[in-house]
Amino acid sequence: MTKQRIKKFIVICCYIALSLLGIVTIVSGYGGVVNPATSCLPAIFAMSFPIWLMLVLLALGVTVIFDRIMAIIPGVTILICLGPILNFCPINLSKTKLTTAQEDRSFTIMSYNVYGLYDYRKPILGVSDITGLTKEGIIGTSNPTLSYILKKDPDIVCMQECHISFEPTQRIISKALLDSVNSRYHYNIYTKGIVIFSKFPLYKVNTIPLSDKTAYYVAAIAEIQGHRTLLVTAHLESIGLNSSDKALYQEITEGEGGRKALAGAKTQLLSKLSRAFITRARQVDLIRNQIDSLGVDNVIVTGDFNDIPDSYAYRQMCKDDFKSAFAMAGCGPVITYHANRFYFQIDHILYRGALDAVDYYRYGFDRSDHYPIEARFLWSENASKVDRNLKGIDLINRK
Repeated sequence: MTKQRIKKFIVICCYIALSLLGIVTIVSGYGGVVNPATSCLPAIFAMSFPIWLMLVLLALGVTVIFDRIMAIIPGVTILICLGPILNFCPINLSKTKLTTAQEDRSFTIMSYNVYGLYDYRKPILGVSDITGLTKEGIIGTSNPTLSYILKKDPDIVCMQECHISFEPTQRIISKALLDSVNSRYHYNIYTKGIVIFSKFPLYKVNTIPLSDKTAYYVAAIAEIQGHRTLLVTAHLESIGLNSSDKALYQEITEGEGGRKALAGAKTQLLSKLSRAFITRARQVDLIRNQIDSLGVDNVIVTGDFNDIPDSYAYRQMCKDDFKSAFAMAGCGPVITYHANRFYFQIDHILYRGALDAVDYYRYGFDRSDHYPIEARFLWSENASKVDRNLKGIDLINRK
């Protein structure tokens, strides 16, 4: 075979490889469009979108140097995937500097999976599941997570995996610390797994509960600076990995285990992923239908979705009227979950109505397996106001 034929063969192989890379990247970028009840493979591909995107960017750089015509393929791939790219890695380089008047009509909201308010960096020996933790290490005048929240001082805090009891025999947080929190946040909601601290009046909505044990959500009507707002915070279905699953995933990410590890991933990890995708889709349908039925214009949805941006559950929650605070005010890719080498953005703040996200923060505080996220919102000048005598809503029993 002559050198010319070898060169032609290599060029053809490069075109084929780039085309396949482009197809896989596009499929992963738009994998969330497909209902997981139909097929879970696109959803699994969507989780790997950052990897394929990096390969496409690398391919673009190499082909621009060596063959600009070939660079058309990765270039077109990037253009087609521009929407998912900007959702994964928004480019909001300039920060909005608020005037004094704007500061007065802005507020902050934090969403944080707090790991039961235990310290993730100091696991209790012999316990692998936080639901079985004892009270050791958390009773006292100080708690790192609550202290950090008080330091950041957001106007509203939505916590998931939070378990606080007022009963003296069951209290896992000292009375002194709770008093300190309550003096800062006068309006609070305590439910199974979810706690909301608010500086604004709150009225709990009586909603239809989810039927899943590890998933839950809370809805409340809030009066935020005179604006009637529906606040929803949720903890959607987790993958439900046990210690064996996590060990298997670590083997795969370390390149160990070979075919045995990959076979185990197919039977253990992928089946659990598939069930979780389908369950979250059902949960989001229920929550979204209730949001729509309330007819409230201003809505903020926060929480641990256990799913990435552009996933099916995320898309169904957003539909065509919700925006992401991260996409509108964040900059660069972020991860919000950092445990067990599952480095994903699965915590979100979504909104609609007469308000705009003007800032977004992902803090590096690591006392939970999640990082806290916070957004600053600014009400539009013509946003309608209501009186302060708001009433709660009973979605279950209302006629």
